[in-house]
Amino acid sequence: MSAGGEQTTKQFDVRPRADVIARIAQVRLSRVEFIAQSVAEPDSAARSLRQAQQNDDLSGLLIVKLLQEFPAVGKVAARRLLSRLGLDEFVAIRDLTDDHIAAIAAECSP
Repeated sequence: MSAGGEQTTKQFDVRPRADVIARIAQVRLSRVEFIAQSVAEPDSAARSLRQAQQNDDLSGLLIVKLLQEFPAVGKVAARRLLSRLGLDEFVAIRDLTDDHIAAIAAECSP
């Protein structure tokens, strides 16, 4: 209630929230497309990972989420690979070194 005893209501502008939701949807779609493309072309995994490091939408993607989609790797082997490389399973693509990328690309190749 205001000082004069009147009740005030706040009006919220939902446009900023809608913009954020649309952006999140865009990032998710970019990541799904990247994963699908990477799995379809496992021979170019190193190139794809290097390009993803430069892309704001993709660089935050957890590498384990990508690795577990490769038929040659799978969920358990992805975590074992990351452990063998000394990486936490929650490491993002942007945090990978060239050596990590090379080792990951070798594992993803059929």
